[in-house]
Amino acid sequence: MSVLNIKRTEEEVKIAVAKAYYNCVIAEKRIKLLDENIQLLSSLEEMTLKLFNEGFAERIDADRLTVQKNNLITERDKINNLVQLSYGLLKFQMGMPFNQAIRLTDDLNADEVRSNIELDRVVDYSNRIEMSILQKVKVLNGFDYERYKKGYLPTVAAAVSGSFGTQTIAFKELFTLPYFPTGAFVLNASMPLYDGGTRKAKMNQARLNMLKNENDMLALQQAVDLESSNARTQLRNSIMSLDSQEKNIELAQKVYNIAQKKYKEGVGTNIEILQAETALKEAKTNYFNSLYEAIIAKLDFQKSLGIFK
Repeated sequence: MSVLNIKRTEEEVKIAVAKAYYNCVIAEKRIKLLDENIQLLSSLEEMTLKLFNEGFAERIDADRLTVQKNNLITERDKINNLVQLSYGLLKFQMGMPFNQAIRLTDDLNADEVRSNIELDRVVDYSNRIEMSILQKVKVLNGFDYERYKKGYLPTVAAAVSGSFGTQTIAFKELFTLPYFPTGAFVLNASMPLYDGGTRKAKMNQARLNMLKNENDMLALQQAVDLESSNARTQLRNSIMSLDSQEKNIELAQKVYNIAQKKYKEGVGTNIEILQAETALKEAKTNYFNSLYEAIIAKLDFQKSLGIFK
């Protein structure tokens, strides 16, 4: 029973660490996205200032880019603080000191989310550690009932002892005088007659515990069915959202490329670039959010089936 409880605790720790780890991964991706946008706006700002100095652009065009860049810098500082909190949570889940450095080595992408999904896998209750614990409780309850039931049986105890001894007043006579044997045989038999109903009450309680255990197993099966169904639906929805966000990124990237090309050729405005850049950033941010929700849904689905490793 203790071994099963250890396994359940290990599973819970693994799930918590995995979720905290992927949270850090997504936070790092958002930081990288903001750095790319800040660098991009800085280049556009520099180019616009040059055009302004040459009389081909207005000062307000450069100011718009500066305002957008400063907003992104502020957002990046906020996200960076959240990253530190994410790392703190990960260290806490792993039992690491907060002042110890840590570096992520694994990445997260849509292919990893889609691999080994097994959405059509049938629920096997025996894979859940909770069911193994209840089955072990069933065995223990059976032992508990049997020990009270067998308490009505008579008990018989027998003991046999034997020895050799002698009596003397001098130590040297221990090896010269003869020894005489002694022995004893004890037989004890007892039969319970009346205990005030204590044993019967304990038997009834043990029987109720067995019935309760059966109900707990049925309730767990129903809970697993509901949990796996919800997790399966959530995973399907997350995959659909992830596919949609990938398409949105492609479209937003095309719009941005066209807006940037028009601006360089002098037939577009920086407002179009700012709008396209904002749409692209939002599309990528939504994609990262969908990616995180999908991997969390996958972990919950694997946990509901009892196949998380």
